[in-house]
Amino acid sequence: MPILNKTFLDALDFTKNKTFFDDRLVGFGVRVQSKHASYIVRYRNGYGQQQYITIGKTTQITPSLAREQAKKILADVIQGKDPAQIKQEKKHALTVAELCDWYIKEGTAHKKESTIKTDISRIESHIKPLIGKQPVKAIKRGDVQKMVYDITQGDKVKHRLKMNKPRALSYVRGGAGTASRTNATLSAIFSFAVAHDLIPFNPCIGIKVAPTHKKDVFLTLDEIRRFGTLINQPEQQAIHKNAIDCLKLIILTGCRRGEVLGLRWEWIDFKAQCFRFPDTKTGKQNRPFGLGALHLLQTLNPQKEGWIFPASIGSGHYDGLAHVFLGLKAKRDEQGELYLKQGLTIHALRHSFASLAADMGYSDFTIAGLLGHSLHTTTSIYTHAIDKSLISAADSISLKIEQALSGKMNQSAEIINIGKIA
Repeated sequence: MPILNKTFLDALDFTKNKTFFDDRLVGFGVRVQSKHASYIVRYRNGYGQQQYITIGKTTQITPSLAREQAKKILADVIQGKDPAQIKQEKKHALTVAELCDWYIKEGTAHKKESTIKTDISRIESHIKPLIGKQPVKAIKRGDVQKMVYDITQGDKVKHRLKMNKPRALSYVRGGAGTASRTNATLSAIFSFAVAHDLIPFNPCIGIKVAPTHKKDVFLTLDEIRRFGTLINQPEQQAIHKNAIDCLKLIILTGCRRGEVLGLRWEWIDFKAQCFRFPDTKTGKQNRPFGLGALHLLQTLNPQKEGWIFPASIGSGHYDGLAHVFLGLKAKRDEQGELYLKQGLTIHALRHSFASLAADMGYSDFTIAGLLGHSLHTTTSIYTHAIDKSLISAADSISLKIEQALSGKMNQSAEIINIGKIA
C-alpha cells in the first residue's frame, strides 16, 4: 500500500475509479473518481458494521491535515462512537423551524385557538426568520439572546408577511415587548423539546429582555366626552356605524375587543343583564353589563341569534375595527388638535372603563368581576346568576360613560330602569 502524501496524489490517474489506503494509518484512504479524489476513513462500528466517512476533497485539504483528521475520527471509534452515524444525524437534524411546526401540531392542545394563532404569528414573523434554519440541538443560550436583541432593535425583523386572506399583508416590526413575548413563546416550544428528550435543557431560561416601559393609557371622563364628540359625528355614523357601535360597547362594558366583535345575540341574557360567553380568555363566563350598554344594544335591533356585528360580506363577524380606529386617531378638531390622545389603543378603552370604576370607589374585586378576570371563588365557578352588586356597579359606571359620550358631564348618573327586553 502507498503512503498518501502530495507526491502520490499528484500522480493519481483519474481515468479509473479506485480507492487507495495508507500503509501507515490503517483505515485512512483516498477514493479516486472520474473528476476528483476525496480523503476517506474506513472503520467498523460497535456492531461490527463497516462504515465509511468522507473527510474532504484532496483539492481542499492537505494530506497532513487530512491524516490528523483521520486520527481523530479513529480515536472516536475506539471510544465507541460512530462518526458516520453522527454526521448523518447532524445532516438530518431537526431544525428550529421544524420543531415549531411539530409544536403547533402536537403541543398546543391545551391552548385556545386565539392563543395558537398568536403563537403562529410570532413563529412566522420572528422565530423562523432569525433562527429557524439552525438545528435544535445546536441552539445555545447565546443564540436566543441574540434573537431577543435583534427583535428588540427591530432592524432585522422589519418585513411584510403574507396573510391567509387574499392580498392581505402584515407589517412585522420589533420592539422590547415583542421580543419578550416571542421569547416566552420560544420557551414553551423548547420546553416541549425537553419533554421529548430532544435537548437536555431550555436555552430560553435566564434570557435578559429589555424593559418595555409600557404606558398605562386610558381616557378620563372629559376625554371620553371628547371621544364621543368624534364618533357621534354624522359622517362617522354614516360610514362606520358598525365600528362606532363596537367601540361604544367596549368602553361601556369593559369587554375585550375580540369579545365584542365575536358577540352573538343568543349569548345575551337581557333579563339577567349579562353576556353568557361560552368561552373567553379565562374560560366560560357570565359577564354583567350595565344600563348604558343595554340602551346601546336596544338600538341594534336585537335578534334571536347571529352576530351582533355581522360582516358585510360572508358569514363571519365584522373585522374592520382596527382600520377605522386608526383613522379616528388621525382626526383633528377645528383648532387642529387631535381628538384622541397619543398612545391610545382599542384595548385602552377597556382600561378606561376600569379606571373610571376605580375613580368611583369600586373595589378591585368588583372591577375584576366586571372585566371578566378570573375570581377563583366557588361562587364564581358554579353560579349561573350574576351578583346584584355587580349589576348595580355596571349600571352606575356605564351610565356615567354613556352621559359623557353623549356630551353630558353630570357627576352622578341617575339609574332609571326603562324596561328590559325579555
